[in-house]
Amino acid sequence: ILASWSPTADGWPTSTMRTVTGSGYTGYAQNFAQRNGAKARALWSKLSSATVWMNGMILNRYDRLGGISKVGWPKAAMAAQRAFGVEGWQQRLEGGKALVASKYGTYFMSGAIFRTWRPAKDGWPISDLRSARLNRRSVWLQKFRKGASGPDYAYNPQRTSQAFWVSGTP
Repeated sequence: ILASWSPTADGWPTSTMRTVTGSGYTGYAQNFAQRNGAKARALWSKLSSATVWMNGMILNRYDRLGGISKVGWPKAAMAAQRAFGVEGWQQRLEGGKALVASKYGTYFMSGAIFRTWRPAKDGWPISDLRSARLNRRSVWLQKFRKGASGPDYAYNPQRTSQAFWVSGTP
């Protein structure tokens, strides 16, 4: 953590580094306070073999979802993206999951919907992935917005690796 830390970018420590275990990995975590008052966290595990920083809306949502013990370790740094005139960020997590933040909020994505999602084509999530019934079948369903249009939907029949993208209501 110390080797990747920049006081200007990451802020100052607000906790000591602690050992954290979850999802079969043991690693380290340390909290920081950034200049703008936002909190940040540095996490290191053998999964990423590097220190991964989380902050802002994504860190807040990560904590509300249960952090490492519920959604897993972050795998890579947050990546900025722009689609349909909207800036957003993506933080990949272990197990093919991610948290995606934009002006529409911060949402959890996973599975076939996350694997096939392309922001420039599909838009930004405006709901979390949730279980639903569609034509008497169990599916995973998530809403998306493409700029001023939408919402559009993606659904994944549970227990399959397919995702279907639908304009308007499925």
